[in-house]
Amino acid sequence: MIVTNNHVVADAKSLSVGFVDGKSASATIRGTDSDADLAVVEVDTKNMKSSTLKKIAVITGASSGMGKRFAETVDRYGTFDEVWVIARHEAQLESLRATVPFPVRVLALDLTDRGSFDVYAAALAETPVEVGLLMNCSGYGKFSAVLDTPLAVNLNMMDLNCQAHWSSGCLLSFQE
Repeated sequence: MIVTNNHVVADAKSLSVGFVDGKSASATIRGTDSDADLAVVEVDTKNMKSSTLKKIAVITGASSGMGKRFAETVDRYGTFDEVWVIARHEAQLESLRATVPFPVRVLALDLTDRGSFDVYAAALAETPVEVGLLMNCSGYGKFSAVLDTPLAVNLNMMDLNCQAHWSSGCLLSFQE
């Protein structure tokens, strides 16, 4: 491996290397070229360590419908240390503990309430996590003419169906 970082420490003999997938390994510097800011590094891949990050799946709208079904079959999409289920109905989310194949973290949140995102962001910040899967299934629809539905209901529906999904993805993208 050849590493460039605009600052090679000539007297260093070893270092720790982090990888995008969260793994780390020890490495030995085999040579340097301070004029080119390069180091030739040998990485010990035999003793790679897994990340301390907890790999999670996040499923919104998990109390019923598609969200519930995704939670119950989440093992089809990978292996997770924990599945975070988000919806308004705490009792229905709690019942998922019996059917979800991984440990479940319940976040009883109403994603139409902007304050819910503060709770969600705090949960993401309290433990280092790697989000391996995000399923945004929260939402609802009123099956009537737009003019027959109160404006507040239409706006709430649009907020949940569009902005809550966008915000959820952004929280995960910018959690660091």
